[in-house]
Parts: sequence; C-alpha cells; structure tokens
Amino acid sequence: KAIIPKGNKRMSMNPVTNGGSLAKHLEKPNPSDYALDNKDHGTTEGQDMMVLGAYIRDLIKLNSNNRNFRGFGPDETLSNRLNKVFEATKRQWMESTNPPYDALLAPHGRIIDSMLSEHMDEGLLEGYTLTGRYGFFASYESFLRVVDSMLTQHFKWLRNAHEEASWRADIPSLNVIASSTAFQQDHNGYSHQDPGVISHLAEKRPNI
Repeated sequence: KAIIPKGNKRMSMNPVTNGGSLAKHLEKPNPSDYALDNKDHGTTEGQDMMVLGAYIRDLIKLNSNNRNFRGFGPDETLSNRLNKVFEATKRQWMESTNPPYDALLAPHGRIIDSMLSEHMDEGLLEGYTLTGRYGFFASYESFLRVVDSMLTQHFKWLRNAHEEASWRADIPSLNVIASSTAFQQDHNGYSHQDPGVISHLAEKRPNI
C-alpha cells in the first residue's frame, strides 16, 4: 500500500482524463469573409481546399496565444492544397533539418504531417481532442478507409461517455476532411478515390 498513489497523484485524477473541462474557447473567423463572389459566372477562379486553407490559416492566427489548434495528416497538407496554412505556421519537427530540402519545418509548428501513417494521424487527433483541444485530420478519401474502424470506435466511446458518465464534459469534435473525392478526377484520381468512408459513416444510426 505504501507505493500506491493517493489523492491527486492517481492517474485517474489527472485533469486530462476529463479533457472537455480543460477546453478553451476556439476563436473562429467569419466564414462569410471567405465566400467567393460568383454572381458573374466564369469570372472567379477558386478551389474549395485553397479557400479552406486561408480560413485555417487565420484560425491558427486567432488562437496563437492558446495554441490549442492543430492539423494532422499523412504528408498531404500541400497536395491537399491547404498551402495557405503555412503562411501562419510550419510543420512541427523536433530533429535537425537540412534546408532547402527539409521544407516548412519548425520546432513549434501547428501541423503534424511528416509521418505517412493514417493510423498515427487519426490517433493523434483523437488524443488531442480528448484532452480538450481542437484540430482536423485531412487525407484523400481512399486512404481514410485505413482508419474507418477507428472513427467508429470513437463514436462508440462518445456514446458511452455521454450515457454512462454524466460527469464527463463534452470534448471538441473529431474533424475529418476527405479530399480527392470521386467527383474530382485529377491526375491520380483512380488511385486516390474511394467514397466508401462516406458510406461507412452515413449508415450509422443517429444516436451513434
């Protein structure tokens, strides 16, 4: 008994075990400020992910003091056309770098996408939200199939936490961005598209 932790020394008493209680307000830009002017057809060029990149860039800036927003992905932030994000931050990388070959790396970046592992990225985002912070996981829809069961397990956990642990505070949402969809036939469309993850999520009952 002498070595058993007591009181706040117990793991279950760590504040992050109820991460929702630690969540700080996320400052968000007004989405209307990023709307494209399309009243005259054929006069405006724009892409959904590039506009989203500008929104996320400004979101990161607004929350720079709290440092409570991150982006995760398997080395796809640029190929997903979220380029403007790097106007506000860099990829977090703690090791030495070799410029110019190691691009957009810094010890304090808000983007983690230097490991090509969808499992790792989804798991990192889960841990980040479970501890009361905000973020997104972006990947091609074909490769989101790699983690669709992880998404389902997170749904189950949320349901049980809500129904069986009323003391647990709500946590930030798990935001997943599916890019390169079946409606975008780019140069690698055939290999990077699979709308199955949408079907996998849409067929779930509302209470899940």
